[in-house]
Amino acid sequence: MSTFVHQVEGNRFEALINDQIVGTLQYTVSGKKMVIEHTETVRDFRGQGIARRLTRLAFDDARTRGMVVDPKCTFAKRFVDLHPEYTDVL
Repeated sequence: MSTFVHQVEGNRFEALINDQIVGTLQYTVSGKKMVIEHTETVRDFRGQGIARRLTRLAFDDARTRGMVVDPKCTFAKRFVDLHPEYTDVL
């Protein structure tokens, strides 16, 4: 069972399985812009949708806070291409 948390003070979202961090999404904030810098999943846990879930959480959080997202990392850019429902926050 995975748990997903937002570490606001660390500017990151984390995925945990059995209290082990298995995925992270790191971002920076500039005014009302969230810049997604890097998304990573531990090798043994890839292919389970963890990075996709982290990215969705980041976009949903930005939308809730009235922010725009600048997806700098490759994964986040690809996520937007596959999920046009998030183009309103770009």
